[in-house]
Amino acid sequence: SLLQNLLIVEDNPSMRRLIKSVVKDLAVSVHECEDGAEALDAYETHFPEWVLMDVEMKEMDGFTATREIIKSY
Repeated sequence: SLLQNLLIVEDNPSMRRLIKSVVKDLAVSVHECEDGAEALDAYETHFPEWVLMDVEMKEMDGFTATREIIKSY
C-alpha cells in the first residue's frame, strides 16, 4: 500500500529531483525541502510516514533536524 506522505530533505536540487523520481510512486504525496530548519516545519505540516534526510546541509544539518523531530513527535 502507498504511504500518505513522504518528505525529502536535500539541499542539492538535482539530487532532490533524482530522489523524487525514484520514490514518487511510493506515496500519495511527496514533499520537498532544502534544509533541516525547513524540515521541522514540513514535518509539522505534513506528518510524513517516511523522511529521507540529507546529513550535511547549511542551515541545520540532518542529525540536528532528526533529533528535533524525534524530540517533538
